[in-house]
Amino acid sequence: TDMPKKLIIVIPFVLFCISCKEYKSDNKDLSKYLSDTRKITRAGQHKEALDRFIWFDDHALEHQSSLYGARLTFALSYWKELADVYPPAMTELKRRRDTKTEKLMVGHGSKDLFSDVQALNRTLGDTSKTVELFKHLYYAQRSLANDCWPIAKETLFAAKEFKFLHNYIRDPLDEFYIIKDDYIDNLTFVKKQRDSKLVNIFNEEFVERCVLLIQFTLAIYDKQTAIE
Repeated sequence: TDMPKKLIIVIPFVLFCISCKEYKSDNKDLSKYLSDTRKITRAGQHKEALDRFIWFDDHALEHQSSLYGARLTFALSYWKELADVYPPAMTELKRRRDTKTEKLMVGHGSKDLFSDVQALNRTLGDTSKTVELFKHLYYAQRSLANDCWPIAKETLFAAKEFKFLHNYIRDPLDEFYIIKDDYIDNLTFVKKQRDSKLVNIFNEEFVERCVLLIQFTLAIYDKQTAIE
């Protein structure tokens, strides 16, 4: 695995304290903090934007646990926008990914840390590194791998790691019912939102997951179950 050179981004002490003070006293709208950070990126204030992304990644959940998903999706995608035009931001993304990966590999990790690494790899377009990490955990730290399995499953399917998936999926029909239930839940959500674009997205996701499951089932020489 390529390990990029580490660059320590030092947040100016005064700016860091101001940010912490602001969001310890008023944390009701960290989503606005995130969207404002994106605006700062687009305004060309790259160093300030990076400092804000670092603060959000490190501290947002201390104030609003409901931002767990946003921290691993929207926040990282906005950070990647900055990284595409500001190399220090890319260096810091990779440094965080590599540091957290190393913690997992030497036995100091958790499923939350694995979620962080998977999200960072996805953002950086390095999902193969998530597959490598999960396989390492499977052979070196089986208990942790079992905890991380639900998080890693879709990445392993997308990578078509069918033989390896067979370690966890013994009955593909059970997996199909999980996919089906997710799809029904998503459609129920869409009805409330009345968003036709979301319907198309969830339809495509359902088809893709089913096709991968059929391919997996054929790969383990179970044609009859694939037909079902």
